[in-house]
Amino acid sequence: MVSAPGRVMAGTGTYGLGGGMAFAHLESQVVFAYETARPGGFPDERADTLRTALRGCR
Repeated sequence: MVSAPGRVMAGTGTYGLGGGMAFAHLESQVVFAYETARPGGFPDERADTLRTALRGCR
């Protein structure tokens, strides 16, 4: 799966309706996974905040 409206990924992966997200970015050799205990909204800002922080670590 790739990015979809409301859910931007930094690579190829998947996301769940409860807020979870996982992807791999092969060029930078990074794998990211986030799962929640409580469902969030759509889009879920929790996973997006972590993804944005990860992209800033280049």
